[in-house]
Amino acid sequence: MSLQTIFISHAKPEDNDFVRWLSARLTGAGYKVWAELIDSTGGSPFWADIEVAIREHSVKFISVVSKASVASDRRGFRNELSIADSRSRTLKDSRFIIPIRLDDVTLDEFPAQLHQLHHIDFSSNWGEGYLDLIRSLEKMGVTKDASADSTLFEDWRRISESASSIVEAATERALTNLVQIVKLPTTVNVFSFQGDLDKFSAALRKTEVPCSQFYRLVVTFSDIGFLQERLPDHFKLSEHSSYAFEEFIDGTDKGATRPKKIDAKNMATAMLRANIERYLCVRGLREFSGRQAAYFFPKDLLLNNKVFYQLPQGKRTWKAVVGRSEKMGVFWHLAMKVNVTIGDDPVVRFKPYICWSEDGVTPITDPKRTSAMRKRFCKNWWNPQWRGLQEAFIAFLADDKPTVEIELGSRDALSLDRDLVSIDLARRMPTDLLLYDEPDTPQEEPEDDVEDLDGDSLAGEGDEE
Repeated sequence: MSLQTIFISHAKPEDNDFVRWLSARLTGAGYKVWAELIDSTGGSPFWADIEVAIREHSVKFISVVSKASVASDRRGFRNELSIADSRSRTLKDSRFIIPIRLDDVTLDEFPAQLHQLHHIDFSSNWGEGYLDLIRSLEKMGVTKDASADSTLFEDWRRISESASSIVEAATERALTNLVQIVKLPTTVNVFSFQGDLDKFSAALRKTEVPCSQFYRLVVTFSDIGFLQERLPDHFKLSEHSSYAFEEFIDGTDKGATRPKKIDAKNMATAMLRANIERYLCVRGLREFSGRQAAYFFPKDLLLNNKVFYQLPQGKRTWKAVVGRSEKMGVFWHLAMKVNVTIGDDPVVRFKPYICWSEDGVTPITDPKRTSAMRKRFCKNWWNPQWRGLQEAFIAFLADDKPTVEIELGSRDALSLDRDLVSIDLARRMPTDLLLYDEPDTPQEEPEDDVEDLDGDSLAGEGDEE
């Protein structure tokens, strides 16, 4: 029987994040990994599966020792270790069990079966521990899964060997694809109308003014005059009511003809999204209609199809948002999907998307064709590539102004922050960007460049030297 599986035993759920991290990298390095990340319930053959995995398939057993796993109530962890200890004696392999020290658990707290075994220390630096583990597996002659694609993680390993602090227990600032809503509309207007309901609804859609219908009422952020002048003369609007934004989405005005809370919130969210999408069109982006509309940069909207902007550290940079794939004979276009969340911290999520065209303007709509092109063309795009595109889009949106001001057809305006929301992560990868320096990106990926303010080139953030 061929033994190829590396079994990882750990405390659930406390150490799940580490095991996901380690499993991904071992798999990427070409090893076959088995790890139970979800507790079994409902009488499923949990222990039978585990025992079979250890006794019949495992070439090595990694025991993740932590404060959580050595707790007295962790019978599952100890039972797995007991099976592994028995299997080690059957195989006559004293190195079958590989202990990993994950945190500040003391050696005295290690289970008895591990006291005489050499452990690998991950407690201060996951990157160094990972390298030690890989070296140990190679020295032991553990075979890899021939079907695994290990290119990415071999690159990760090679770079981390030259800078072993690839993962540190320190905070790191990370960008999201969220933008804060600085100012919401202050007023929601409700108008009544005269005329045939169906014909009015059709005419209302043609105005392209973001609004919602509620029976024979129109709910919108715009003024009555702004909407009326875009309707045919025979449809007359009348002022029905108006609400402060928070009052409208609260939906508690009993006795009034108005949407209830859940409907009111959905209406407000949809109208905010529609106004943002309308603004993207005003700025020159074009709509790609799919399951959710995306808005893309057409060819030649911008000079050389590039967005120029400044990085937080003061460097000038640019990013191409339209490009040409000569292999596929098409143009690619950066696009964005828009989602809005309102509540205590209202935000807009701009989700990046890639559209395709043959002429630089008209999007290709065949889903099978576009899906195949996207998988082929974008398969090697990782965080630095998408981050640069996200930053370029927000810079385009801000247009060197302190906020993004979106008109609503009234004295009101919707204001968005000019920067992406950032968050603090518990661990950091200080050499993360080095993973993409050589080579920067595949030949057909979006090109970019970084310059000093005086024009000197700077390598990093996915730029080409």
